[in-house]
Amino acid sequence: MRWSAARSAAQVVKDKVWPPPTREFIAEMKSEIFEPLPYSPPMAPSNDGPTSRCAAIRCRPAASPTWPQRWKEHLPGRTKLSPLTGVFTSDVGGLNQWLHIWAYKSLDQRAEVRKKAVADGIWPPPGGKPALKQENKIVLRGAVLADQVVLPMLCGRRHARQAQR
Repeated sequence: MRWSAARSAAQVVKDKVWPPPTREFIAEMKSEIFEPLPYSPPMAPSNDGPTSRCAAIRCRPAASPTWPQRWKEHLPGRTKLSPLTGVFTSDVGGLNQWLHIWAYKSLDQRAEVRKKAVADGIWPPPGGKPALKQENKIVLRGAVLADQVVLPMLCGRRHARQAQR
């Protein structure tokens, strides 16, 4: 069965995962739906991390149709240095977006991986990047956040429960 944004949204509301019980604190809200690329690892609880780098890139429309293929070709070398949590493209909300999340044991490991990947020509993939804007976030994951909030929102509460078993 193909993933459906509408079906997943309805499920998280039904399971009372969304909206969060923080309405009085929300001044602004933005909703975007991203779909994993075919070579993105499956969303499941893991012991990777606890530090993650999330990079959200807004691309020029149709700027580089070869970018996903270049990523796919160069991922095996890059994932030997640290695990890829996921790589996604936007489906609903702001379009022409690319999101990738990498796990690290620490910020020091992230710096070492970045230095080695660039020095050895492993990463980033050659050919440049069609970015108009890039936002990076360093996130310290907690088991409660990842397993009880993020996974249910990304892949539906039912799938997250199955993955935890």
